[in-house]
Amino acid sequence: MKKNIFRMMAMAILAMGMTLASCTKDDPATPGNNNNGGNNGGNNGGGNGGGTTSTIVVNNFNSPMVINSEGSLSIEGNELMIAAYSGTALLEAYGGVGILSTPDASGYDYDKVTYLNEGDQIGASSHFTQDGSVDLYSEGGYTTWANKTGYAGITFKKAGQTYYGWVKLKMDAATTTVTIYGYAYEGTAGKTIKAGATK
Repeated sequence: MKKNIFRMMAMAILAMGMTLASCTKDDPATPGNNNNGGNNGGNNGGGNGGGTTSTIVVNNFNSPMVINSEGSLSIEGNELMIAAYSGTALLEAYGGVGILSTPDASGYDYDKVTYLNEGDQIGASSHFTQDGSVDLYSEGGYTTWANKTGYAGITFKKAGQTYYGWVKLKMDAATTTVTIYGYAYEGTAGKTIKAGATK
C-alpha cells in the first residue's frame, strides 16, 4: 500500500514538473518567463529581447507613398522628412528620427544615406545623423541609390527610450522620385534589427 502511495506521489510530482517546464518554455504560442510576457511586453519596451517571440512592429503600405517634391512619414509620432527636387533627393532628420548615414569626409556636403541590403544590421553601433539633412541622391554626386530599391536605417525615441528600424524605399533617378513601401522597427528598446526583418 505504501509503495503505491509513493509511486502515485512520484508520478504526480513528475507530471507537475513536466507541466511547469512546458509553461516556462520559450514558445511564441505560450509566452512564459523567458520572453517576459511575449509580444505585449516587448512592444511596450519590456522584455530583454530573449526568446523566439517577435517584437518587430511592421507597417507595409497598401499603396506606396510616392514623393516628387516634399513629404513626411510619421513613425510613432516622429517625422521623417523627404525632399525630392530636380536631380536631388534628401532625407531630413529634423522630426525626431535619426538616419543611418555615412559621414561626409570633406565636411562641406551633407552626410550620405547608407544603402542597406536585406539582412544588414541596424543598431547602437551604427552612425546616425540627427537634426540635419542627409543626401539620398544627387545627380553627378551621390548616386549609390540611383534606380535601386533598398533600406534606410533609422532610429527614434519613444518614452525616452531608443528604438531602431528601417524604411524600404526606391530612388528613381530619371524623375527624382522617392517611393516608400513601408517601415518596421524593433519593438524592444535598444535592440538591433536587420534591414527588411519583419519577424
